[in-house]
Amino acid sequence: MKRIIAALIACTMITGAFVSCGSSDSSSKNADTPASQAKADYAGRWEWDDSSFLNITESGTIRMEATLPVTSMMKFNNDGTGTLENHEIEPGMFDFDGETYCLHIDNDDNMTLKRLEPNDGTEFFGKYELVSGVVYDSMEKGYNKRAAQSGSDEKLDTDALSILVDIAENNTDINILYTIGEISSDNTLRIEIGGQTLNGTYSVDGDVMTITNDKGDNKELKRLK
Repeated sequence: MKRIIAALIACTMITGAFVSCGSSDSSSKNADTPASQAKADYAGRWEWDDSSFLNITESGTIRMEATLPVTSMMKFNNDGTGTLENHEIEPGMFDFDGETYCLHIDNDDNMTLKRLEPNDGTEFFGKYELVSGVVYDSMEKGYNKRAAQSGSDEKLDTDALSILVDIAENNTDINILYTIGEISSDNTLRIEIGGQTLNGTYSVDGDVMTITNDKGDNKELKRLK
């Protein structure tokens, strides 16, 4: 499970890119935009890179969203059996009642998944939330360690974190959503993650958002429709 844990930690550590935005010739385009219009402009889902996104709500909450394909590491059959890295998942190694799937290959709780739409236990494929287990705990410890290495006492806020697992035939994806900051109608934003902080400004021109950090570097994000 080490590869899965490492990949999950990496998915939550896009901070460096926020703090050191790549330089761009873009400039602030709508600093004088009325607050009501600016609020409408920033809401939506914005592409950060090929697998990471910013999900910004109408109220200004900024959530990091990252998708991690893990089929090569984690694959299931519709009866709950399958493989987890080098481990074969066989009957007797898990409990599934249609609502909760608890995997205990070599531990009382290697991984517990909560089904988003419970059923009678006959259909395993579907969408789940990772709620506990070795994988979850190790990711939390890894995040906190990375923050400490940067000189911060920040801890992973588990209340602000959702780890969703989408399981289908021959395909497994992990989707991470983590609240990392807020954006204001006065064209400012603040992001905190992994022991690093970005205070900056933003502008929106159609489907392009330009974030400018406190060093004057710009990062352009495209709106996803």
